[in-house]
Parts: sequence; C-alpha cells; structure tokens
Amino acid sequence: LKPKDRAISNNLAFFAFISGREERLAEQIARENYSANPRNETAVATHAFILSQTGRAAEAVAILKPFAERIPASPSLAFAQGFALAGIGRKDEARQLLEKLPPETQTAREDELIAAALNP
Repeated sequence: LKPKDRAISNNLAFFAFISGREERLAEQIARENYSANPRNETAVATHAFILSQTGRAAEAVAILKPFAERIPASPSLAFAQGFALAGIGRKDEARQLLEKLPPETQTAREDELIAAALNP
C-alpha cells in the first residue's frame, strides 16, 4: 500500500467498509481523503457513502450538494447520493438513482446493499 496514494487508500476505505472489516479505519481514511481534496468526486462519494451508512445521511446529502449536476454522469456519485437519499427517507428518489447504475460497475455486495436500502 502506498500511504500517500489517495486513489488506493480511497478504494481500500470503500471496500473495507462494505465488507464489514475495519469500518472505523475505513471511515477515518475516507474522511482524510475528503479533507485533503473535497473536490475529488471519488473521495466525496466514498466519504458520503460511509456517512450515509453510519447514521449521518443528512450530512452526506449536504456534501454531495455541490456535485448535483455531475451526479447523473458519475456512478460513484449516484451510488453515494442514492444511499444518502435512502437514509433520509427519500426512497423513491434513491431508487431512481440506484436502479440506473450500470451493473458492470457494481459488486455483488453493492447489489446486496442497494436491495437492503431500497427494500428494508
């Protein structure tokens, strides 16, 4: 692992979190990546997704707001926005985003999380 490589550490944070391993470390890494570059879509998406999964969906919606125009073209932002919206009870809007994600960009675990978020 290259500790200063934000792309690698972002992927580590995301996959560690969705696998249920090292969730606190994943949250810390995602927060640090976001703080280091709050305009990086991938860092924003990972941080927002983790926020939405840790009871802070309203905060996730807020940090995604500046990226609203880019959400339709970015699977990572759409994924994060979908979970953030689901977390604040806006499931119909979340469904519109999450069900349109390209299947080739998702893992089986992400599919499970989407199903759980939309059909609790």
